[in-house]
Amino acid sequence: MLILPKFEPVYLFVDLLTFALELRTTFIAPHVIDDLAPLIKRLIDPLLLKRFRETLKHEPHDTKTGSTAGLSLLYITALGCMCEEKHIVRLWRFLHFDMTMVAFTPNQQMVDMELMLRLLSTSVTKTSFGAPAQDENSNHTIFTNILDKLTLFIVNVPNKPYSVEKYDTATVASFRIQILQLFTSMTRSPYAGRLMVQHRDLIGRLVKLISDELDVLYDYKPGRDAR
Repeated sequence: MLILPKFEPVYLFVDLLTFALELRTTFIAPHVIDDLAPLIKRLIDPLLLKRFRETLKHEPHDTKTGSTAGLSLLYITALGCMCEEKHIVRLWRFLHFDMTMVAFTPNQQMVDMELMLRLLSTSVTKTSFGAPAQDENSNHTIFTNILDKLTLFIVNVPNKPYSVEKYDTATVASFRIQILQLFTSMTRSPYAGRLMVQHRDLIGRLVKLISDELDVLYDYKPGRDAR
């Protein structure tokens, strides 16, 4: 598979598109979906998969044309497509659910996981969430797997990439707040809300998070001020 980040001029293309979209987001984004979304996915997938499969760090996490730049461009494009539901649904048809799942696996950058959370928030509609599958049963499975990943983050502290060291308290707290903000937006969708209620661990893990945070609030320990 061709890995685009090896070609230095690609970053100029990314910068140019980002600049144009920032100027006229809603005007440009719907017209570039069909060509841009598959290209960015082709850019991002090899980088995310490489980190997921490797246990040792051999190369820097990001380059001028790395996953962060690609996800940022994809997020701006998604924002420009939210003006009409048909546009945002069309965009997500190009994004396979595997990309979402791999973005939340070990060794991924925190900034990339946060960008994927923001990107997921653009997919929430009355009748859909995330990348669509062929049938409703597959959609349910995809939705459940995404919630499995996200709810684990609110009860477990993830390791830093290629390390056994945990993220610091402030970083984890910020990440969890963003997950909760995504959950809040999902409750406004009849489709996503119904599947959230059906998830076997979501309520329990939310209760555990609330319990843990209350314990911290009333039990003064070093580092509490950073939360």
